[in-house]
Amino acid sequence: MDYVLQLLTRYGDDRVLTLYPRDPLPPHGLPDLPEIASDGHFRNFDYDKVFASEELAEIKILKPIKRGIDSGAQLFLCEVLKAPTPTQPEGQSSSYKPFDAGMKMVLKVFDPMLFPPVEKKPPMCGKQAEPQLSREAKALRHLYDKGLTGHPHLAPQYHGSWAIKFKRMYSNEMYWDYVGAILMEYIEGVSMESMCDRESMSDRDEGESENMSDSDGEIVCMVPKDKKAFLRFPSPSDDKHGQSFVDVSARLQVLRTLLDGCVSFMHAGIELNTFLPENIFITLGNNGVNLEEPRVVFLDYSHCVVWSDTETSSKGRADEYDSLLPKLPSKYLLDKHPLERLRLPPHPAWKFNTSNLFHFAGWFPSGWMSHEDRLKAWLVSEFGAADKGYSTYYDLVQVMEEAIKDAKSLYFEENPDKDEADLERGDRTLMRSSKWEEKEERLAAKEKNMMTEFEAKLLIRDKERAEKMKSQVDQPKRTKRHALSIRRKGGKPGGKQHKDGGHGGDERGGASASNVGEPTRTSSKHQRSPIDDDEYGSGDGGGEILESPKKRQNRGRGGGAGRRA
Repeated sequence: MDYVLQLLTRYGDDRVLTLYPRDPLPPHGLPDLPEIASDGHFRNFDYDKVFASEELAEIKILKPIKRGIDSGAQLFLCEVLKAPTPTQPEGQSSSYKPFDAGMKMVLKVFDPMLFPPVEKKPPMCGKQAEPQLSREAKALRHLYDKGLTGHPHLAPQYHGSWAIKFKRMYSNEMYWDYVGAILMEYIEGVSMESMCDRESMSDRDEGESENMSDSDGEIVCMVPKDKKAFLRFPSPSDDKHGQSFVDVSARLQVLRTLLDGCVSFMHAGIELNTFLPENIFITLGNNGVNLEEPRVVFLDYSHCVVWSDTETSSKGRADEYDSLLPKLPSKYLLDKHPLERLRLPPHPAWKFNTSNLFHFAGWFPSGWMSHEDRLKAWLVSEFGAADKGYSTYYDLVQVMEEAIKDAKSLYFEENPDKDEADLERGDRTLMRSSKWEEKEERLAAKEKNMMTEFEAKLLIRDKERAEKMKSQVDQPKRTKRHALSIRRKGGKPGGKQHKDGGHGGDERGGASASNVGEPTRTSSKHQRSPIDDDEYGSGDGGGEILESPKKRQNRGRGGGAGRRA
């Protein structure tokens, strides 16, 4: 432990570090990424190379932002003392955004000795540090290449992946330790989480939880507080020192910016996987200059995945990803994420709902958690109609139909001995999981059996009702009362409804299959919503690409949308 404590002195205040250019390993360490075994060595770095001075950067640590033993990646606010001379013009060909001496930046250090141990093995093996660095560096580089880093985008500006060398004495001999790091934009702001307290929805006295179903799990809401929810300008002026986010309208503007950035990420083939208020920061400045509108920045890319790096994009068959896709090798059809093929980003009303936003309940009115229609109505009012600047589920269907035609054409061109019949049968040797097709067949059989049982129950029920009505023909008074009862109940069988009149979504967070009411102050039960699933999609953000409206409607008749227990 004493040795590990000494390691922290490497990153002391005013310490000057030299940064060496280095490309990290390919992204790995998550289920759908390639497996790269760790051998405890610092790879993708030429130990013997003599770097020219123009290639190196020097920075001085000003203060720690996050530092400690077993705390994972370390964060430091730094000042650039010397910037490298760009060897290529800025743009798509450059690997990072160039920077200048005097700029303040954040150095994110992935020192394996400061990561928590894995399975009681020495942390020196780097089992967490190198995989996390590989994912974060690739995600930021990918977003930089897409023009989605820096103000006003959701991602911080990316200033490259680097290596740091430290001298270490062991048994009277000098050794070098090598550590990977990322240099990025300094965001002078605070997280959404730190602006709020957390309270149980049942403890609040705003009457917002009155319509929550008993079956719903407890929701711990964000509650903005006056002092916490006030953000100061980097350069306060005499007339305005900052902005408060206690008012819900200010918070909804932040949420709008956040969701707009998220669908841009989806359109770029990025999956965040960690979408939490503690990782989302708000700032009123850009390099020390005050901004008129708050900027929202996502700062945790440790579990972020770039689609083109996944095994799904290049291995196996396309129908393993979505059962309605043809049995083509994935490389012909899934080399891009389906959402990347869209002309415009997906509409937020298609991709977001109370299930995947429940961590943010309270930042938006917590009453929306029991009124999905209110959230959906707000999304449409903020982002416009389905054809205004965004893509919908049915745009995706059209795009994928064209992509399938092109993929088949290329497949048959490269495999002239194959035909449609061969493709229909599928080549099992191509599948990443030999058990996948068997599982799909079992699920299909089970679903068919369930539907048969359901139809049988309907027939029995209708037969019983018919016999009951027939027995009442000679009893006018009872028949009249029964008819009135049927008229009051609607005379049609129906599923269990929530108090707001809408059927619950599926377990994966799918939107309600029925049309739910437009939110008003009087009643929301009997008004048609401007949200139409046929226009926007299922709202669950799932992988169903060519799912039929009928299948989606049946899928939407499951239990209530999942919430945190």
